[in-house]
Amino acid sequence: MAEWRELTNLEKECIQTLLRESDWNNCWNIDDLAGCVLDESGSLALSTRPWPATPNLVASPIVSGYFSDGDQEGYPVGEILLYERDGALTELSIYRGDGLPLKQKVDPTTITMISQQRKPTVI
Repeated sequence: MAEWRELTNLEKECIQTLLRESDWNNCWNIDDLAGCVLDESGSLALSTRPWPATPNLVASPIVSGYFSDGDQEGYPVGEILLYERDGALTELSIYRGDGLPLKQKVDPTTITMISQQRKPTVI
């Protein structure tokens, strides 16, 4: 398994782009997150310090969006989802709907059709 590391600026921008369009916008400080690479598409397990030995991936999606991957202009072929469990972000999932490898890194400015999967629970 890959090691935990600081998020890149591009990864932070992808997360912020998803959260900005939802009721989850001000729930987390993205700079406190770290990532552990899960696959060649760039999916990440997410955690705050102290970083766990193994990722906690039992969660549910809170926000999703689509992005283009250098194929047909304007046609989104990839999906990006943000997962949360017990008040913590746990995963940024990135993949192409056709199962092919990504041709390029996700450009946050191409993320479209963002939808909130569920609202934050107020205690």
